[in-house]
Amino acid sequence: MGSIAFALPVKPGAKAAGDKFIDELTGGMADGHHQQNKALGLTRVKVFRQHTPHDMVVVYLEGPNIGKSMEGRGSSDHKFEEWFGKMVEEITGHHPSGHAAPAEMLYDWHPEMGHSRTGHSS
Repeated sequence: MGSIAFALPVKPGAKAAGDKFIDELTGGMADGHHQQNKALGLTRVKVFRQHTPHDMVVVYLEGPNIGKSMEGRGSSDHKFEEWFGKMVEEITGHHPSGHAAPAEMLYDWHPEMGHSRTGHSS
């Protein structure tokens, strides 16, 4: 099982669009979101709103092949993905297709296994 987390800035004045987006994802678009996440192989999706030091959206995803899931979301022509991409871009200024490359994990901590350095920074 793999995971990835990334942060995107919220554009000035886009808070209302972000609130509407979450309302739609958990309301009328919930089934499409559920089905697409399953089709992409995602097993967990968490979205956080960070207010300081900058207004950001922090996304956490889990799945057996995160790279493939991210590529699938970015290259899909499914109607839901078109709507999803437009909404994310309206709120953050960044389209999900730009996040196909996984982030580099630098270390991992587990209560039973302790710290594990998984990458390195230049």
